[in-house]
Amino acid sequence: MTPDDSGDHISFDYGYDMGGGLGTTQIKRAAKLTTDATPEPVKKGKTLTVKGALTRAERETTKYSGYTGQPVALQFKAKGATAYKTVKTVTSGSKGALTATVKASADGSYRYSFAGTTTTGAATATGDYVDVQ
Repeated sequence: MTPDDSGDHISFDYGYDMGGGLGTTQIKRAAKLTTDATPEPVKKGKTLTVKGALTRAERETTKYSGYTGQPVALQFKAKGATAYKTVKTVTSGSKGALTATVKASADGSYRYSFAGTTTTGAATATGDYVDVQ
């Protein structure tokens, strides 16, 4: 028997047989995010700076490098709350750098969240808790 690849059907001489909708698979690059809010603690009403970086895996080097020009959400979860809420969106800069400023209003955690693209997977940083005094 010879291989038959007609009509989404593949069979081989050694007894292996596949059929129907073989489709395609997309592989996305892995992404990583970091978050660091300063100063800690901060006085209520003062400016809090939240920095971070968006990086993604590079196939050629197998290392992570900055992912520039991407929208990334800065999210906040108040102490005692169960969910994060987006407070602003920033665009990743040189080497994937992220910087946002907010007015400190309550104790809670800040984090960055990236929705992903057609070539890069989504990523969410670990929250950084800030004590507001």
